Amino acid sequence: MKYSTTTHAVYDVALAVPKNVPPPSFKGMFSKQPSLVKVYIKRYPVEELPKSDEGIAEWCRDRFVAKVAVFWIGAFLLSIYKLFQTCSPLSSWKGIGITAAILFIVEMLMYVLLLSTQQEQSTLEKQAASPKTSPNKE
Repeated sequence: MKYSTTTHAVYDVALAVPKNVPPPSFKGMFSKQPSLVKVYIKRYPVEELPKSDEGIAEWCRDRFVAKVAVFWIGAFLLSIYKLFQTCSPLSSWKGIGITAAILFIVEMLMYVLLLSTQQEQSTLEKQAASPKTSPNKE
């Protein structure tokens, strides 16, 4: 991939609106209501980026997967916090059993998903490694 001589970096930008603040809107902008938005910016110099199109595509995918993982981890931890805040599932043996069963189901689901992605990856590698033969045209 060829880069422009004027491009020096790629910026990864994430926006966050705190929960206790109303989200920004066009109506709020036009009525000049203030809004609080947190902006997170990470700079990646062009020299550190992959040079091939496939490398850039994988780099972008990795950034996206990392953001999604952070989001879901945060959502999961928040839901666990809310669960323990509203009821105390570990205060009885029944609650402990239900919590253990849920954790076991989540663990098995993660294991199955991990195996399926590994199988998909190995299938793709086998397809890439196999010699491509074209059918004979007669």
